[in-house]
Amino acid sequence: MDYQNDIVLPTLIEKIKVKTAHLKKLTHEEEGKLLSLTNQQKEIITKADKVLKEEYITSPPVVHSPSLKSHNKYKSFTDLLHTMK
Repeated sequence: MDYQNDIVLPTLIEKIKVKTAHLKKLTHEEEGKLLSLTNQQKEIITKADKVLKEEYITSPPVVHSPSLKSHNKYKSFTDLLHTMK
């Protein structure tokens, strides 16, 4: 696609340059602070990760084989996982 005759594009590019000019002048520390997570965000991620990990560990693997599903060892394993929940 060719934007040579686009009358809006130069105006849009200029507005983007004006709005982002201050970002080019940020120090390394300012940029790091701007992009880093807050303590609250870190806590939310940690809690969600623990929940998902526990769910993954206590869920039986997906098995499509009926003979494997009916095997006593598999049944005892899934029973053990259900008691862990």
